[in-house]
Amino acid sequence: MWDMRRRVSLLLVRKVSRDRASMPNPACLSVVCPAVGLSPGNRIEIEVDRALCIGSGDCVDSAPAVFELDAEDKARVIDPDGAPTDEVIEAAGNCPVTAIFVRGEDGDLYP
Repeated sequence: MWDMRRRVSLLLVRKVSRDRASMPNPACLSVVCPAVGLSPGNRIEIEVDRALCIGSGDCVDSAPAVFELDAEDKARVIDPDGAPTDEVIEAAGNCPVTAIFVRGEDGDLYP
């Protein structure tokens, strides 16, 4: 009985660890990974829908201090204050599949 519980526990720990390693943000609980709250500088929140992202890298080319591609070639936010808000919105607009969403204090900025 003890061996079975231990085995199940180890399998769960490995699965959770593997799942966490593939997530760009530990706060992510789904395929849509929002930044946590509004950023202190730009006062924006950026979401990347990982299910939609095709890894074209257009966002990274447009705002390399804001976005990067992870090990799965999916975009992730590294610093929502890494560029002025208008450049972040332009980078989101360059996404060919509209996988990036930008919100401000007063609501949606893009799309």
